[in-house]
Formats: sequence, structure tokens, C-alpha cells
Amino acid sequence: MQEYFRSKIHSVKKWPRVVRISVGSLLVLLGLMGFFPVLGFWMIPLGLVVLAVDFPWARRALVQLKIRWRALRRRYYPRKKNPVAVTSEEESGTRPTNRVRRADTSD
Repeated sequence: MQEYFRSKIHSVKKWPRVVRISVGSLLVLLGLMGFFPVLGFWMIPLGLVVLAVDFPWARRALVQLKIRWRALRRRYYPRKKNPVAVTSEEESGTRPTNRVRRADTSD
């Protein structure tokens, strides 16, 4: 999937510089009005991608946006760990027979 986006960015590089700057600026400005219908906050990263072709500050802003997005995803959607198998015997207090209690069986 990243290769797909990389190829799209390379196709944006073929646009004239004036067009890239105006389209990127328009996307960022309209993205700031994300509370309106159709316009949305999704336009800000897209505009930064277009502007990042020409401006180093847009590349830095895009990198910071990626870092913050990943941190938010890790915070609110953590990776699921292997579930621990708990038997009904363990819940009742009796000794389990032949089921593994932990994912780590090294004793």
C-alpha cells in the first residue's frame, strides 16, 4: 500500500509548481473548516502531502502528524495480546487438570 502512495506522490511531482502550491494550500485551508459538510479535517494531511513536495516545513509537519497519529492509535486502540486461557476450575478455586493457564509455560 505504501508503494501505491509513493507512486501517487511521484505523479504529483510532475505537476507545475504553482499548481502544487495552490492545490496544497487550498486543501489545508479548506481542511481547517472541517466542521462544514463535505469539507473535513481529512484534507489537512492531504494538503500537507502535496505541499511536502516543495516545502521542507510541510515535510516536518507531516512527520509530526504521523507520529502523533500513531501515538493516538496506540493509546486508544492498543494491540490485542494473546488471551489467557482460564478454566472454570480455576475460577471456582479447584486445581486445573491439564489446561495451560498462562501463555508462558516456562517454569
